[in-house]
Amino acid sequence: MKIKSLFVFLALLLFIAQGGFAQNLDVEFSSFKEVGSGIFLEWKMPDGNTATQCILERSAHGATFKTLEIFDHIQKSSSNYSSFTYFDNQMGLEKASYRLKFIESDFSSFYSQEVSITKKSINTYRIVEQELMSHGMLRVTIESIEKGNLEFSLFDAEKEKVMKEKWKVDLGLNDYFINLDYFLDGEYSGVLKKEKEYQTLTFNKNTKGNGVAMKE
Repeated sequence: MKIKSLFVFLALLLFIAQGGFAQNLDVEFSSFKEVGSGIFLEWKMPDGNTATQCILERSAHGATFKTLEIFDHIQKSSSNYSSFTYFDNQMGLEKASYRLKFIESDFSSFYSQEVSITKKSINTYRIVEQELMSHGMLRVTIESIEKGNLEFSLFDAEKEKVMKEKWKVDLGLNDYFINLDYFLDGEYSGVLKKEKEYQTLTFNKNTKGNGVAMKE
């Protein structure tokens, strides 16, 4: 009887150490799909979940997972769910598996189910950074793994095309500058195309305050 009780006690300790009592409440990817030249991921986390940190991991082969992003502050929402999104535009990526790792306040952890996707096309470039500068210029930094040309189109809030340019792309990092002096304040979206590849960006021009550039 003592041996059996000891075995049950040890099994219970192992269960707890592996995060057996973690509040794993319906945590899964609600969306994972190819968008443009990248992969869009979305997941929801019920407010009853007690995790304090969420880690998005990716594997190119389904075996070894690496951290993509760490979400330290999990906010509660009025809808009983907290939503998260991530856009993975890693160049040269064809197949990928993703999972979520959740860390509890006692440092125990649990994982979501894995999801896998095979892209229809492999992207050869990506938007690294964009900055709405103080003197009316938008700087866009692009990284590319091959030489070529990009077509950049700019649209206003009414989806009217207000600009179209062709950009020459070299290997590595490329900086491009767009003069916004001739455009009215408001929201704009840009589309970069290279054959079947495309990526998007959005920004808000506000001459009365600080314009904020955002990447999609």
